[in-house]
Amino acid sequence: IKDVVEVEGRRTITTQAWQVFKDAIDELSKPTEFKTIIVDVLDDLHEACRLYIYEQQGWAHESDNGFAAWDMVRMEFLSTIRRLTNLDYNIVLISHEDIATDLTKRSNDKITRIKPVLSEKIANKVAGMVDVVARVVVIDGKHLLSFKTDEVQFGGGRIEINTEEVNNDIEELYKIYGFDVSKTEPSRIIEPKPAQEPEPEQEVEQPKHRRRTIDSAEAETVKSDDPAEEKPARRSRKSRSEEN
Repeated sequence: IKDVVEVEGRRTITTQAWQVFKDAIDELSKPTEFKTIIVDVLDDLHEACRLYIYEQQGWAHESDNGFAAWDMVRMEFLSTIRRLTNLDYNIVLISHEDIATDLTKRSNDKITRIKPVLSEKIANKVAGMVDVVARVVVIDGKHLLSFKTDEVQFGGGRIEINTEEVNNDIEELYKIYGFDVSKTEPSRIIEPKPAQEPEPEQEVEQPKHRRRTIDSAEAETVKSDDPAEEKPARRSRKSRSEEN
């Protein structure tokens, strides 16, 4: 994604990179054979958006028009990215890491904050548009996808991840999404029942308990030494004439 310069006679026509990106989204809105769209990298695209707004408004920087300028750039960028993520493709958004920010803990220890090279507001909004936010790392020559979300590492996404990291492998990623990797075309595995629904064991616990109580009472009757207590005599109801 870059500026496109065309020369027509004596005229030079420049199409800015951001407009090239928006035109590409328009083309992708039509039926295509593509399955996956990758933006590499997102922070360069944000810079292209800024320059596009500068050109339209005649600014040299957002500070030329106060907070309204920052909002205008942010809204233009996020609304266009939303158009992309709403398309019927696999969308992958890549960003560089920003490791220049240090945080000071209460113990006065300094730690490095790892986040995308984007403003905090934009990074959080983009994280809410995608399913998974993962950090690609190499530790001791091993390539990993890290899903941690804490005060040190930026994270997010709409799918709850129950593991902190996996090998950087397509089948490992399929499992995160709940796909059956044994099939040629990954298909969604049946989702487990919600946790709030009662389990089968819980439904039969009370009947079993009641039966155990009855059996206990009968056992006491059988063990009794008094034959009369084993089988109580049947009481007969007296008639009124007998009572008189």
